[in-house]
Amino acid sequence: MPVGKSASELLNTAFRRSLRTIVHLKGEFPLARLPEKIAVLDPQFTDHMLALGVQPAGSVTVSGDPAGFPEYLLGSLREVRTLGTKNEPNLKGLQALAPDLILCTEFQKSIYGNLAQIAPTIMLKRNHDWKETLRIIGRIVGKEIEAEQILQRYKQKTGRLKTVLAAKLHGQSVSVIRPQDNHIRLHTSAHRTAAILYGDLGLCPPKQAVHRQRTSSMIPLEGLRELDADHYFVLTGGKLDTWPDEVQNTATWKNLRAVLQEHVYPAKMSMWIAYYGPIALNRVVDQVEEVFL
Repeated sequence: MPVGKSASELLNTAFRRSLRTIVHLKGEFPLARLPEKIAVLDPQFTDHMLALGVQPAGSVTVSGDPAGFPEYLLGSLREVRTLGTKNEPNLKGLQALAPDLILCTEFQKSIYGNLAQIAPTIMLKRNHDWKETLRIIGRIVGKEIEAEQILQRYKQKTGRLKTVLAAKLHGQSVSVIRPQDNHIRLHTSAHRTAAILYGDLGLCPPKQAVHRQRTSSMIPLEGLRELDADHYFVLTGGKLDTWPDEVQNTATWKNLRAVLQEHVYPAKMSMWIAYYGPIALNRVVDQVEEVFL
């Protein structure tokens, strides 16, 4: 043991070093210093950073969103250089930005080598648990304590609401659906948003939505009669701002029990399924509370 170093001091040093080493999809990255200029190649990381009080220097935009960024983040974003889209990042723009660090996902795995030549690049799994992603980004930007505080507040909020919802709904089923290609996409209990609804908030999925592997399934419009959920959150946004008339005007839709009882609620895709970060998901929880309470 080095002179003057106690066992606890050595342990603390090793622990601090482990906090600065980021394990990601391409290996391990030691953070010698906190990056000041971060480029993100998935907008959901912008949500995480803003929740921690950190502004990205550059970000890809969303091709289906007229504003380029999700509406719920626009009020918090300051100057951010646009870097193409998630599917087609602008490498020249990224190089001109000269970031200290690039955050990407497996969507950019084919250009990872190009990205790593521009700046140190950390590749995170896009559909990873948002709580763990927040912790990782918290370590990257030196906001570990703030990340844990966000998670603790979320846990308290959903825990309180879960109890109230159980007493109010008495096991009524709640489904998340959206029209797509003349069918209805049913988001199952395996979808990552289901972890919020059916896990954190304790809502009950209809039987057809219970699935361990598939995150969604396509059902014909007529299949909604068999699904027969008590409540529907209908995903809209981008090119699909409302339910198409060809759905709403059908006898099948009009005669659904939930429709007759006015238990159908619009839900913005940008918050519910697209940008899986703490700001969006807290708003999802708030919307669920507003709808049912």
